[in-house]
Amino acid sequence: MPVLIDAIETGTWKTPKDWRDVTIAECQQEKISLKYQLSPPIMITGFNLLDIGNHSNGKQIRAYCHASDIGSYTFTLHSDTWADGWLASSVISWLAIPPSTTGILAGTCEVRPMNAPGAHSTHVAFQGAFSYEPKIFLCLNYVDFGGNWRIGTWPENITRTGFDAVFESRGHDEAALYAAGGSWLAYESGKENIKSGNIDVEWVPAGSSQKSGVVYFDQPFRTAPSVFVGLTQIISHTEFNLRISVEVRSVEKDRFDWVMYGWSDSLNFEIGAAWLAFVQE
Repeated sequence: MPVLIDAIETGTWKTPKDWRDVTIAECQQEKISLKYQLSPPIMITGFNLLDIGNHSNGKQIRAYCHASDIGSYTFTLHSDTWADGWLASSVISWLAIPPSTTGILAGTCEVRPMNAPGAHSTHVAFQGAFSYEPKIFLCLNYVDFGGNWRIGTWPENITRTGFDAVFESRGHDEAALYAAGGSWLAYESGKENIKSGNIDVEWVPAGSSQKSGVVYFDQPFRTAPSVFVGLTQIISHTEFNLRISVEVRSVEKDRFDWVMYGWSDSLNFEIGAAWLAFVQE
């Protein structure tokens, strides 16, 4: 029986099947245990790793990570694709937020431009107003795009009552953004137990070698925080499979190390990710 302290918890999950055994349009899922929830939490998810084939019609990239059957002790985590998509492997981060948590709101959002390039936004209205303009964490949890592999998301027009989540597929006539979605979290800007930011790396010329760096917090936490991370930007070559990953390593009170990379014959131009670091209040 878990200890009921109603705390924020996070974790990562890798799809269990060997990529050689994964079939077209196959979805994977697993029941995940929770430790610290008095009631069903609010759940958000983000991609840490994607390995997707490029042989679908229009080189379409289709992936969706989400939680279902959310209870106090368990939930089911999904890594989905559909149509002629081949999602060989993925790593997904999840974050569980007790409903009783103060100063934090979270949820998901999406756009469905149905084969249109450019930037598309949706307005997220908070369930209640913050006292001051909050900080926003936003990452991808749903992608359905093709033509060329250029997609990104970011928040705009942040106010006390909401913000605009922007999803952009660049490339003019070659871009085909059918749909995209994100997981978001808004928190009071003055909260000392939570911080967030973004990481972005480029390859010139395109490549898959490992890139690494360190994020230093503006003020150290009282103890080493938990770090939730999710991809925000993908700019990759369509000639080979899409293979991208972001990892957090060596978390300390004042910093954490990160790495981003591709592998095999993948060619990446740019990868971005958002991070959220927190300790319990």
